[in-house]
Amino acid sequence: MSVIGPRPLTAQTFGAYSESTQDFIKQVRPGLSGVGSIIFRGEEEIMHGATASVDF
Repeated sequence: MSVIGPRPLTAQTFGAYSESTQDFIKQVRPGLSGVGSIIFRGEEEIMHGATASVDF
């Protein structure tokens, strides 16, 4: 397991992918924090002043 990488999927979620996609996912090292956590680490600043924050 790495620090940055996708969190492991549940069996139900994993089973929804095609077999070729499952094979690819199995090759990716799981992590504790996903890419979204890095990209949106400044979420408060990004959302500050947004009038339709839910839509954003």
